[in-house]
Amino acid sequence: MTMREQTRPAPEGNDQILTATRKWLALGRDVLITGDVGSGRSGTLQALATSAARRGIACVLLRAVDDVPLSAILAHPSFGPSRAAISVAEATAWLTSELSGRRKMLLVDDLDLLDERSVAVLLRALRAVRDVVLVATVRSGWRGEGTTAGRVVAERALAEEPLLPLGFGAMSRFVAGALGAPADVALTSEVLARSGGNPRVARALVDAARHARAIDCEQGVWRMTSELDDVPTDAVVHLLLGRTPGDQVQTLELVAWLGPLAVATMDELVDREVLDGLYRSGRLVRHTVPGARGPVAAVSPPALGVALRQRIDAGRALELAEVVAGSADRSVVPVPPARRDLHGLLESGSRQERAAWCVRAGQIADLVLAESADAEAVLHERWRLSPSVTTADAYLTVLQRRPARHELESVFTRTPVTGAEPGAPLLRFGVRRLRWARWARVDPDRVAALPGGRDPGPVRVLDRLVGVRAAVLDGLRESEPGLDGSVPAGTGDPWSDAWQAVVGAAALIDAGRPDLALPCVQAVPAGQPDAWVYARALQVLALMMAGEVGTALRTACALMEEAYAARDLSAIRVDGAVLAEVLFFAGRPQDAWFVLEGVLGTGMPGPVAATFLRRGLSIGATVLATDGQDDLAEQLLRELDGLCTGTELLHPLRPLAQAAIDRAAGDRSGASRRLAAAGDEAFDDGMVGVALLFWMAQDEPPAPAAAGRISAAAERVRLPLLDPYLQLGQAVLADDPAGAALALPQVSETLSVGMAEAGWGVLDRAGADVAA
Repeated sequence: MTMREQTRPAPEGNDQILTATRKWLALGRDVLITGDVGSGRSGTLQALATSAARRGIACVLLRAVDDVPLSAILAHPSFGPSRAAISVAEATAWLTSELSGRRKMLLVDDLDLLDERSVAVLLRALRAVRDVVLVATVRSGWRGEGTTAGRVVAERALAEEPLLPLGFGAMSRFVAGALGAPADVALTSEVLARSGGNPRVARALVDAARHARAIDCEQGVWRMTSELDDVPTDAVVHLLLGRTPGDQVQTLELVAWLGPLAVATMDELVDREVLDGLYRSGRLVRHTVPGARGPVAAVSPPALGVALRQRIDAGRALELAEVVAGSADRSVVPVPPARRDLHGLLESGSRQERAAWCVRAGQIADLVLAESADAEAVLHERWRLSPSVTTADAYLTVLQRRPARHELESVFTRTPVTGAEPGAPLLRFGVRRLRWARWARVDPDRVAALPGGRDPGPVRVLDRLVGVRAAVLDGLRESEPGLDGSVPAGTGDPWSDAWQAVVGAAALIDAGRPDLALPCVQAVPAGQPDAWVYARALQVLALMMAGEVGTALRTACALMEEAYAARDLSAIRVDGAVLAEVLFFAGRPQDAWFVLEGVLGTGMPGPVAATFLRRGLSIGATVLATDGQDDLAEQLLRELDGLCTGTELLHPLRPLAQAAIDRAAGDRSGASRRLAAAGDEAFDDGMVGVALLFWMAQDEPPAPAAAGRISAAAERVRLPLLDPYLQLGQAVLADDPAGAALALPQVSETLSVGMAEAGWGVLDRAGADVAA
């Protein structure tokens, strides 16, 4: 009897699990596939059965149906509607007969949910028949101690393969399949962040968003038209908690309502057996830091916490309030870093350790997003009850982390401004409002008409910050080659001066002078937390551009770990994007995409933390296009265009991505022309470092006049990172195999595809041992 057709395919993104399972089966080893509810266990069984059928292996499928004795046997199509009941002996004889013969595979879906008599029949049949391979699925966290199903697993000594959450690329394709057309990066990122990578949760969110008309298809691409906070998500509760005991559901409601909760408090309020069940199922995630006050826990995935909060009415909220009355405090502690530091993990290349990192990072992201939502709700209520520049300032610090367009507009347009507010908060509010207006593309006349909108102070500060970049670039452009540029002197205001140093350092990096950028960022005090996050990221880029790639990589990994440990959403996005860029220039494009996927799993930023994500999106699109995933690369490119406002702190490097897409489409000449033109434009704007980067990425060797311009530009910068590219270009033009052999190992072939190929061609023509 062959396996009957399933309606749910295996979700894309678990190909490695299928490959690993097939390897076990080829060795004759039974396999246990574990996964969360909705992770695709049934679809994975179907994919294995389809693969087995092609190789002439017949499959028998048993499924958990209900608690009726022998229901899994009775539900099999072989019995038909006329067979009302059978004995255990008859069922065992039937299954033994089905498994007899050559090349058979037994598939059991939800072994942990099979009724006891069906499991007993399964155990007897497997003891009686030889050369049958068993593949079974169970829920994540199931142990099976003391059960008949546990005896099956023990006697057969099953190898275990866990189904992992979908990453950004797999989620993008999954959402596109569910919607029938591609989704933009913001929508995919939002669904990934809320679903935790669970395919069926993601599908429920997509359906709910369509039902609520929170998404729409514009020019063949699905986009969010409003926030997903209020779409109906009851389906997520039914999917994930349909078989969950009532006391566990009530505990999840409590945590969802309170936000991330100290485990010490939960231990006072909830029975330990209930908590252990939730931890095993993955519905609660917890983190502990040695020496800290204690662990904290949050509902996972975030969509479930949102769905549970939506179901809590006023009466239920009063009941929950009574439960927590007089309990211990709800303080939250830092999340521990990974067992292996991130740098060591990236160097090891271990698939298992990377998978574990992904799970931990995803759980931390769940916690970060839950904490952010909790803080946002509290600060919103304070601002609503007492709208002022002071309460708005605190609220905006959290709110600007996400693209909450409606809420941001409400704060910036409804906050009363009298001019009598304290100077620093008033100035900061004004600058933030101007920056929001540029991000949201709000008409300047409308901003000027708002209360306090004509205050010249914020305009002067923002214009000064924008002017710092122009002053630095113009100063370097007009000076003699080799002379130092400088950042304008500070004003004495710590907040403005910190951002001035950041803007100046970014301009120096784009200009090709990381040696001058380093002192600027090192002068930014840690007492300015927002600017400090940017300054640390710029320090990493400056180190990389200065040729200290190893130091930059270790520093970026350490910053990324600190960001996760501190549960700092802005820092996670900034440091993750910078780490991806360092990995890209270190010639490790797949590692760069691995890191960037984790960043995209936190959702898209609002008016803050977008600068580095723009570069990250360019890097990601370049990697994906080079890897043949040009459809996903184009999605990242579209999102990049939406993020650009014309006042970028750093050049977003978009031409690299577009050229990679052109190259993937077979238009290598077009890619070269695009990069040459982008380099010329950047050079004319004073961004000599950016210009050299684009020129070095061309597929075709430059004409003699262009080569002369490149050499002249190289004399104006201090960019050891690009020295090997210049050396390789000179070796190609001179047909110098020794120079090509020296430079090639230091060149990222993802960045300079054509130049690397030309270098290999030089070696090949010289008869060199290319493999060596």
